Amino acid sequence: VGPSEYTVAKPFTGAVREADYALNRALVQRNLCPRNTIIITWATFDQYQFALNWDAHMRSIQLGCYLVLALDKELLEQLILENIPACIMPRMLPTAAVRRAREAQYEKGVAHEVNIAHLMMRLGVTVLLSHVDAVWLRNPMPFFAAYPEADILTSSDSRRRVQGSFNIGVLLLRPSAARFVTEWYNSQKMFYELLRRGVRSGEGTLRGCTTVWGCPSVRGLVRAYDRTLALGILPVSVFGNGHTFFVQNLSHRLHAHPYVVHATYQFGGSLGKLMTGGSLGGYITFDPHIPQSYLHRRVGVELHIALVKHQLQQLRGALAVAQVLGRALVLPPLRCAADRWWSPHDGRLPGTDFPRFVPFVCPMDHVLDVAAWLKPRDEHRYGPHIEFRAASFLSHPQLPSATRTCPAKATDLGQVAVAKGLTDKQLQTALEPHAAVKILDFSSMVGFFGGFEDHETDVKFRRRIQEYASEWCCKYATPGHIPFDFFWDEVRTTRITTGARTGQQINVARK
Repeated sequence: VGPSEYTVAKPFTGAVREADYALNRALVQRNLCPRNTIIITWATFDQYQFALNWDAHMRSIQLGCYLVLALDKELLEQLILENIPACIMPRMLPTAAVRRAREAQYEKGVAHEVNIAHLMMRLGVTVLLSHVDAVWLRNPMPFFAAYPEADILTSSDSRRRVQGSFNIGVLLLRPSAARFVTEWYNSQKMFYELLRRGVRSGEGTLRGCTTVWGCPSVRGLVRAYDRTLALGILPVSVFGNGHTFFVQNLSHRLHAHPYVVHATYQFGGSLGKLMTGGSLGGYITFDPHIPQSYLHRRVGVELHIALVKHQLQQLRGALAVAQVLGRALVLPPLRCAADRWWSPHDGRLPGTDFPRFVPFVCPMDHVLDVAAWLKPRDEHRYGPHIEFRAASFLSHPQLPSATRTCPAKATDLGQVAVAKGLTDKQLQTALEPHAAVKILDFSSMVGFFGGFEDHETDVKFRRRIQEYASEWCCKYATPGHIPFDFFWDEVRTTRITTGARTGQQINVARK
């Protein structure tokens, strides 16, 4: 989801006057939705692409009653230049300071969310707070209007259809929650603990599911915060998180049209949420080969590792071809036979609405380290960067229709026979007549690429893509993490220095 290419930020000039874009009552009143509601997100300049994506989706669902709060002057100027409804966050942080504190960005984000909530409660408006990495796909206002008695509606980190945990990435607060907000001053944990206060464990049920949230109110709402507020936990089938939407594919399986997807449960950090890159002259795709012996099997760790290895072999060849031809690789849908988590499990997380038979299409960060892939590297040491696109790229609505329908197989060129085992130089020569074709679609990558003729080029390529593989977590053993290796099928010799004085070395062959 999101734009098919990066939007390059314009040079910062400092020409925008912060006083003209202060967050105040007049600005909020100009951007209100019906029922006295406003939608707000916030971001730093480092999150510029997320802010553009969030705005684009708001426009696509024809919701114009929102504000993007800039946490620094650089982002404010970019948003104004893009004609995005924007204002400056009070007590803004300099961009450099935000970058230095990137590792603590989540808690800082919660602090900003709390500050916005306090201000909106003082203004007496209903506010829908949305993290900037949430992607809105449908207008949620009719859903919220159907629950006028709810004081708070919050999204969930639950991996089940019935919800029991919070994630404040999507949070609706009505003015009736003002007293609660005055006590909430930081962290998602405090949010939970305040709502839980005064409620005895196991007092009620929520639509047939045991819960610690006390006696039910009406229509699935429960009493919270000393029983003074009506709380609703939004259903993960239509207010999806990263696991229910991308791993369980819950919305599709239930034929539910989601309102929003919040990019949680991912393993690549902020960079891992961006599935785009710079512009290139063309793309390559290929048909992945999955042996019948891997199909219709039960979830299992050993099967998962074998399946990933088989796909990494094909990806290795595709990455080499993409680099040789100077094209972006459109990744195929990746198949997994086990889920991924941060602690030991047997491949199927307890309590998940997860298929018993595999393989299933899994998010790319279950197999690849997206953040490492996007990280700039010295090309003198690692060779040319290899661009990629997510598997959904060719079906993206923003992609020109002419590009979507022009792989080599579908043009006047028809099918082009290219021998297996060609080296990089031979492959360049063979495909040079077809350089103008936007998409080259290979029927197979199994044993296709014959290697690099130049040894140094080969070393740089190996050094680069070995950084791209991720790991699986975790077995009930030590070590629990299983790293993936693009070159698992090769016997390699590793030189190990065993003595600082003698410099004695041992050659160790490993496969």
